[in-house]
Amino acid sequence: MLAPAIPQGEGNKFGAFLLKIRRSYVVASAFVVAIAAWLLSGQFGDDGPVQVAESPARAEQTVPQVRVRTLAAETRTNFVVVNGRTEAARSVTLRAQTSGRVAEIGQPEGSIVSAGDVVVRLAMDDRQARLAEAKAEVARRRLEHNAASALSQKAFASELRLAEATAALEEAQAQLALIQLDIERTAVRAPFGGVLQSRAVEMGDYLAVGGEVARIIDLTPILAVGDVTEREVGRVELAATGEVRLVGGIARQGRVTYVSASARPGTRTFTVKMEVDNPDRAIAEGLTAEIRVPAGTVSAHLVSPSVLTLDDAGRIGAKTVDERGVVAFHPVSLVSDGPEGVWITGLPDPATIITIGQEFVRAGDKVRAVPETEIAGR
Repeated sequence: MLAPAIPQGEGNKFGAFLLKIRRSYVVASAFVVAIAAWLLSGQFGDDGPVQVAESPARAEQTVPQVRVRTLAAETRTNFVVVNGRTEAARSVTLRAQTSGRVAEIGQPEGSIVSAGDVVVRLAMDDRQARLAEAKAEVARRRLEHNAASALSQKAFASELRLAEATAALEEAQAQLALIQLDIERTAVRAPFGGVLQSRAVEMGDYLAVGGEVARIIDLTPILAVGDVTEREVGRVELAATGEVRLVGGIARQGRVTYVSASARPGTRTFTVKMEVDNPDRAIAEGLTAEIRVPAGTVSAHLVSPSVLTLDDAGRIGAKTVDERGVVAFHPVSLVSDGPEGVWITGLPDPATIITIGQEFVRAGDKVRAVPETEIAGR
């Protein structure tokens, strides 16, 4: 049976329709194949996306790079460091022991005086006349005493008469001693050698008993005085040799001569004094002083202050790198400092310290450590 004939125009439309159907089957088949391949690969569910392994070169680029320096510890003397001031070994405020007008100035302020030098002399006024009167009275009473003694030996005078003459003589001698002492006190003298720090009177001033005359200080030797905490006072020993550093770079050796046995109530600190030779009096009183007292030896590392950092707890320390390239934080204590750097304790020995880049890494991070010598050699 013959198929019905299809008109020519209608045949073209039917061919286009069949072509569309074929294309739809092809697309659908490709989509089904893709889904099947994905299901067979196992990359579905909660395992996450496919992980693509990085190449070793790319992984190395993601690890931060730091510069390091390997240091060995050295034995250093540990010090108790005290901030204080210089004080005169001795000081005295001279005061008048008798009254009178200032008649003589012995030494100007700031001059060096020796023990016994006259600082100020008061006017004699009537003291010479009273001295002569007292001497005459002693002579008269001595004659009376001699006469009474002779009569008593011959029984011409009673023992009472002799006792009265003896008492009168002794009273006259006491009055003579008083006027002589008063005359001696008109000269106000330096009790020891030192510097005439200040003078409170001038020519013509009137001084009463107890009036201030001058202040003398002894700077040979001089003392460096400071206060240590109750934790450190046990490490300071009498007669220990230490060092005093002054403003301007002056450094002198000294010896501990005093450690307070009682704490200050307000601060709970103990006073320490170190005696320093000062023959040329170059060290003045009242200078700021750093007292350094040795307190045993420790094993310490010398580092630049720039390598020190703080951890999250606010502790000061330094960061190191171990042989696996892992960063570690070590709290440290300061032993001493100087122009070459700071000496610290608390690091392993030897220690590979991060010198550049420690601000950008944390303890436990993996880093690539590059020695400073390699950087310098490039």
